[in-house]
Parts: sequence; C-alpha cells; structure tokens
Amino acid sequence: MMHRFQVAVTTVLACSIAPSLSAGELQITSGSVVTSGAMESVPLPAIRQVVDICAGGSVTMARTCDGRWFASGSNGSGLISGMPASAQEMALGNAQGVAIIGDGTLRVWGSISASNPPPTGLPTGALAWAGVAAGGQHGAAWTDDGQLVMWGNDDFGQCQHQSRGDGSGWQFVVLGGSHSLGLSRTQRLFGWGLNSSGQATIPAGLDGTRAVAAGLMHSVAVTAD
Repeated sequence: MMHRFQVAVTTVLACSIAPSLSAGELQITSGSVVTSGAMESVPLPAIRQVVDICAGGSVTMARTCDGRWFASGSNGSGLISGMPASAQEMALGNAQGVAIIGDGTLRVWGSISASNPPPTGLPTGALAWAGVAAGGQHGAAWTDDGQLVMWGNDDFGQCQHQSRGDGSGWQFVVLGGSHSLGLSRTQRLFGWGLNSSGQATIPAGLDGTRAVAAGLMHSVAVTAD
C-alpha cells in the first residue's frame, strides 16, 4: 500500500499522542468541532475512533469514524471556520485548505491566489478527483486518471509540474513550503520548485518508494526496504 504524508510547513501544532490513550484516540489540548457547517468551540480532552489526521501551519484537524471533523489551533485565514463539514479528504497548508467534499467536488478555502486560482471543475477526460495536497502558499489536486492541477504561489516554479514526470500520470503529490514532490504511476519520484537546501532533489536509490512527505525546507521518503 502506498502512503503519502503532508507535513506542516511551520511547527505550531496543537495535538499529541498520549501514552495512556487507546488505539484510535487522539489527544488535543483545545479546539472546535464542525458538524453541519457551523463551528462550535468545545473541550477536546480525547477524540476517539480517529480515522484521519491532517495538519497545516497552525491548525490540526482529525476526522472520526462517524464523519465528524475536529479542529484545534488558529483560525487564521479562516482555515477552521471555512472548512466544509462534508469533507471526505482534506489537506491543510500554511494559509489554505483543500478538500474533496461529499458530492465529489473540489473545495478550496483560506488565502487563495487571484493570479493563479484553483480549478473550477474537473480536467477534460477525468471522472473524479482522487486526492489533494496543500503547501506553503500553493495547492494541488489530482484525478482518477492521473492528471494533476496546481495553483497558488509559483515564485519558485513549485506549480510547474507540466515539465516533470514521465508521462504515465500521477499517483499523488505532497507539497512543502515552496517545493513539490510527485510520485508517477510507474513509481518514480520527481521534485520541483525551490531547491535551496536540496529539498526538491531526488536522491538515487529511491526505487520502490512507499511513503513521501514534504516540510518547509526538507523532504522525506521511505523505500520498500
């Protein structure tokens, strides 16, 4: 099974895994719960039956098995209050959230670039959105047939995926502060964007990559061995 992880692009997080918790529980110091579009502040000593977690610049969100999303942290750029309650898959960046909602459409909220906005619909030939990612100031979504769409800040070419890849399509991408990593359908890993610390350079010997993550100025990959 292939895994991807979105690492927060800053270090302000508000959740921790407590040793006393059972499997599937998440400890969050304080936060809010979104149930039907409205945000309600509630104490969150422990969230049970967690099935999904995502973290952004200064907010952490967790989804339980009954479909509810819990949020903790800052509501800067409306990352918490703007979250769609029907989100099925979500990614959080520094100031932007991206989600595939219950009806299969793409939803982007928070700080959105007017010069390079997110898509308004599916690319030609695609039947459904398959995944989403969010970075420092850029976002991405890919489709069931491997097409990739990127938007937002492109100062360092972090949205220039068109010149990358091997033509097989994309399994997924992860986004860092100002760089991007993508795994093709032939299991090849590619990087583009800001490379000041080598964060977009793919080392040799990464055949059979199983998991990928991108942070502010670094990248991580786990191989099959």
